[in-house]
Amino acid sequence: MAVWRCAAAALALSRDGEGARSALERAVEAAPRDPVSRIGLLRVVLAASEWSTAVKLLEDMIPKLAVRALRQRYSRERACLLDVHLQRSAEAEDAFEQILAEDPLDADTLVALGELYERRQKPMLAIAARRRACDLLPPAARVSQLVIVAELCRNHSELEDGLSALEEAQRLDPENSDVHRMLADLYEQLGKPEYAVVALRMELARNPEPPRRMVAQLRLAGLLARLGTEPESVVALYLDVLSMDPSSSEALAGIQAPARALGWWDALTRAFRAAPPTADNLVVLADALEKMSSFAELARVRRAQLEAATLPAERARRASELAVLHETRLGDPDAAIAALRQAVGVAPELERVHQRGVVAA
Repeated sequence: MAVWRCAAAALALSRDGEGARSALERAVEAAPRDPVSRIGLLRVVLAASEWSTAVKLLEDMIPKLAVRALRQRYSRERACLLDVHLQRSAEAEDAFEQILAEDPLDADTLVALGELYERRQKPMLAIAARRRACDLLPPAARVSQLVIVAELCRNHSELEDGLSALEEAQRLDPENSDVHRMLADLYEQLGKPEYAVVALRMELARNPEPPRRMVAQLRLAGLLARLGTEPESVVALYLDVLSMDPSSSEALAGIQAPARALGWWDALTRAFRAAPPTADNLVVLADALEKMSSFAELARVRRAQLEAATLPAERARRASELAVLHETRLGDPDAAIAALRQAVGVAPELERVHQRGVVAA
């Protein structure tokens, strides 16, 4: 009864760390082999970040635990404290190995050992430990470990092993977008862009959130362009990216060559009509509009180019282009003259252009 009264007092004083600790210490004294009181005291000590005290409590408690699963759990906790908080990694490694000697199929201990090897910068041992754990874990947990194994392999130039891990993860969880994205990375690194294309398409088929979707689409479009295949798909991918981010410089640059090659001036116009009106973007838009014979809209773009021009020679050129467009395509000589007169005085050469009768009044 004394044990339970002390334990109840500890719970009642749970907001008072010192009071809870005192109550639990009395409970432990009253019943030295009672695991409940010791575990409660351990939690209070851990909350206070008293790592050495926690290790001592665990060392005293573990031999008294009758259930093997509990012994393993708290032995792992002790080993992790030794490694992470007390920097006694060699002791921690020995502790993990002792647990595995008792139960070689303890997947949780293998994962923890893998984490220790990572912290000690022993990547090959970390990969081996996590790989052993993968064979023992249920599918969902196995996929998580396989992804970590693949990342470790990739970071240490073991690309084929990383690919093997990811392909296994993909078989276990075909809907996992992270796996598809990592597969694409590895396929590219291995010089297999056609496989990377398949992986990216599988990721996109899972309808990722817009930021992830844009990244995958840009990568896929770039890969297809480098492979020199499916220009229609390249244009469509870039257009979709631009529908979400009209200012995407990568999409604006990438869409130009395939759209021009296909003669898809409407697609190019849609892309650059919504783009920021920079000088370079207006040039592309003007060219596409001219190819489409959309002269009224082209006149508005030429006007924007003229108004944005700062150097006299450039203003002269833009005004002349606008004037010729009004005269020859829109049949409006008055607008043509107005375009020239707008810049006369800013660029004296415009006066000479006007005098030579580039535009017939």
